[in-house]
Amino acid sequence: MAPGKAVAERTRLADQAHKKAASEAAAIIENNKAKNLRCLTAKTQKAFFNTTTQWLSVISNFVSMIGIYYKRKEIKIPFHPTDSPAIATSACGLQTNSKKRDPTDGLKKSVERFRQYHIRMKPKI
Repeated sequence: MAPGKAVAERTRLADQAHKKAASEAAAIIENNKAKNLRCLTAKTQKAFFNTTTQWLSVISNFVSMIGIYYKRKEIKIPFHPTDSPAIATSACGLQTNSKKRDPTDGLKKSVERFRQYHIRMKPKI
């Protein structure tokens, strides 16, 4: 009977050691879960926190979009000229000529300005 009691005693001691190790492991696992949860909450808080530069860029984009919205009629005029040959007045008071120009108009005006400048600059003899 003594060998049976010795085996039973060893088994009982092994079970106790096993239960003790399992309870320690469960405590370690819970501590790790708590640490991970704290890390996750810290990361999510950092994810919603933006720097001053990021906030300024967002506000700048927002203001730009508002400006484009309010200037849309003035921006649209050069791309969509009116059909009438008369001079059209835009929303901002600028005048646009919707009829086609002669391509040599610019050259003629430049030559005329050149002549006027050099005629005035002629030395008196």
